[in-house]
Amino acid sequence: MSMFQPLCSASRKATTRALIAAAALLVTASASAENGPLLSEDDYALLRSEMVESMRYQTLALAPDLGGIRLSDSVLEAFQVVPRHEFVPEDIRIYSYFDAPLPVAEGATVSQPFITAYMLELLDVGPDDDVLQAAVGGGYETAILLQLARSVSGMEFHAPVAETAAETLAALGYSADIRQGDIYYGWPENRRFDAILVRMAMPYVPSPLIDQLKPGGRLVAPIGPEEGPQDMMLITKEEDGRIRRQRGLAVRFQPLPGGTRL
Repeated sequence: MSMFQPLCSASRKATTRALIAAAALLVTASASAENGPLLSEDDYALLRSEMVESMRYQTLALAPDLGGIRLSDSVLEAFQVVPRHEFVPEDIRIYSYFDAPLPVAEGATVSQPFITAYMLELLDVGPDDDVLQAAVGGGYETAILLQLARSVSGMEFHAPVAETAAETLAALGYSADIRQGDIYYGWPENRRFDAILVRMAMPYVPSPLIDQLKPGGRLVAPIGPEEGPQDMMLITKEEDGRIRRQRGLAVRFQPLPGGTRL
């Protein structure tokens, strides 16, 4: 789970718009449908558009805090395309497009859309990139990455969570290599990646992940104590192998299981 709640009038206004839209759709659906899903695909598409608009507002309002980072058209388009509600349990699907983390299974979430978009901008994924994702969760962020990258390999500590994410992605037509394992020890094959995205907090970046970055590669992860807060870190491996670190927003994520702490 991630948590970053900017307190600014623009983001509050955009979030209020999304809340009003969702509430209006829910009231209408409840009044007209006795059986079947409360919301149609068109309804979800409208809520998805409101979510993306909210993210645009937040980027403008938080420009000084984001260090000049703005959400690119390619990242926003990925959020517009991927159906977040398909990765959320049916009993909370009405909340799918709120800018908040949502539980999808025991110990697994889909992250807050805005902070995920911020992480992706730091990661700067391109269409020729091979990406490693640590902590797949519900698989939503994997689908977003697949809109931006050439390939995505994902590792999830909990086997049932990995299986569910793989099944959901496959049912929606997404192709990703999802495995159960401990990402603290890196990807099992001797592979290198253009980018690595870590969705949960780590006290440090394990050396196997640094080793599996290609020269010029980038890693984004929340780094800090389990109880938080953590710093969102961009780690870049230079062409000569040197490591450069850049600190971003203060965030609060759940700790990533695995490593020698178990």
